[in-house]
Order: sequence, then C-alpha cells, then structure tokens
Amino acid sequence: SSYGNYVIIASFLGKGFGQVKIQLPHNIVIELFVTHLQAEQSKKAKNARISQTRQLMEQVDRSRSDAVIVGG
Repeated sequence: SSYGNYVIIASFLGKGFGQVKIQLPHNIVIELFVTHLQAEQSKKAKNARISQTRQLMEQVDRSRSDAVIVGG
C-alpha cells in the first residue's frame, strides 16, 4: 500500500519471521525483519528454530535495501 511518499510492502507469517520493506523519499529503502520463532524446548522445536533462523538470515543476506533491521 502507499501513504504519501512512503511505500510499504509487507508479508507476515505465524511462526518464523515477518518482513516489511519501506521506501522513503529519495529512493531510500529500509527493510525490517521481525522473528517469531518456535519457543518450545524439545529437540524437534530446537531444530525448527535453527531452520527458521537460517531461512531468516538467507532472506536478510539477499536484501538489497539501504538499511536492514532485524529484531525478535
């Protein structure tokens, strides 16, 4: 969607990570990633967290934005 000079492209997931890209004036692009990882303590849950984190970092590495912010 668009709001004035700002363009926001967003995709959100239940578990894993959400991603928002914001285009500011002068073609400055900021990308935000927010994690919502599996929190249980079982071995299966730990493996899921590792997989989710790898997927997140692969997406962060592919970013061509001017700035990337990752939070959880």
